[in-house]
Amino acid sequence: MLFRSLEQQGALEQERTRIARDFHDDLGSRLTHIKMLSESARRHANNPSETIADLSRISTAAREFTRSMEEIVWAVDPKNDSLDELATYLSGFAQDLLHSVKVRCRLDMPVQLPDWRLSAEIRHNIFMAFKEALNNALKHGQPTEVQIKMTCEASRFMVTVEDNGQGFAGPRNSGYGLSNMRSRLQKCGGEFFLKS
Repeated sequence: MLFRSLEQQGALEQERTRIARDFHDDLGSRLTHIKMLSESARRHANNPSETIADLSRISTAAREFTRSMEEIVWAVDPKNDSLDELATYLSGFAQDLLHSVKVRCRLDMPVQLPDWRLSAEIRHNIFMAFKEALNNALKHGQPTEVQIKMTCEASRFMVTVEDNGQGFAGPRNSGYGLSNMRSRLQKCGGEFFLKS
């Protein structure tokens, strides 16, 4: 019993460390960006067109900050520790993101999902890999449509992000996005597949 308690305490400490890192790295940099844009707007007080441009950038940065904060809160809230909640969150995130850039979003999700419990760490890693997949599709594929699909089998589920963009030829080695996706999914016992 003591071993189980120490194991749970270790998992809790790891989760707290991850949350602190997310707050520092993501939210800290976004707040710094908003602060710098605010200072720029103040410097441009006598130039209305520059001030309006700065205020527009501040508004966009504040929206992104709010979205990041919502992602962190969702990831740590234990009431979201289910496959159904994960599917709901991924669907909503994809629809909001794709709508904002005028790309059609097609969802293919099961009506009834198994009552599987997923830890905050697993949900977080799956969400971050999913978010990176969407960003890659938009950035590199330039699609007009993205399809999000979830399928469930006896003891596992699969999330597919497919777009009708331009695809790519040969291996993709630039950047850390693909290796981060693979690493995140492996941490939670999953696999990563990429096909052009």
